[in-house]
Amino acid sequence: MLTCIGISDFARFVEDALKPLVVEMNERINDDAMWIKLNLSLLMQTRSENWQSRLGALSIVEHMFEIMRERYLIILNDTIPFISEALEDENEEVESTAKRIVNQIEQLTGESINEYLK
Repeated sequence: MLTCIGISDFARFVEDALKPLVVEMNERINDDAMWIKLNLSLLMQTRSENWQSRLGALSIVEHMFEIMRERYLIILNDTIPFISEALEDENEEVESTAKRIVNQIEQLTGESINEYLK
């Protein structure tokens, strides 16, 4: 039987299971092409019709920046268009998470990325 989970259950699933899983997958992948493909699959979820999926994906991206720091900047050019779209999201939590990611990127690079977010 298929059961629907609540928003708080989904958020807890992202926090407790998906974040650590994606970090471990990224740490263990020794192939840049596969790592980029995994990241793109994650970023594509930021375009989901479901705001919880968009929020979950951005939450994982935010976590990846926290954990991987400068190593995650390698795929910054791939990530920027998705973050830019999320900054205009109709859901306040999604937009807020995107803003936090922008702040993380700017702290890591020491530069403003506003010109790339247009």
